[in-house]
Amino acid sequence: MRRLKFDEDLRDMEMARQIAEVRKIKAETIDNIATLLILVAVYGTAITWLGSWMLA
Repeated sequence: MRRLKFDEDLRDMEMARQIAEVRKIKAETIDNIATLLILVAVYGTAITWLGSWMLA
């Protein structure tokens, strides 16, 4: 009985570790996407400004 409880606790700890890892990866992915969108906006604005300046 004690061995079964130990195995269940071990399994629960491993499951919690895996869930935490998935959440960490999701957070990093969201952060990377946000950074990419900001960079695209900045470069898009710079290219638009440069293009209008050259045509003026």
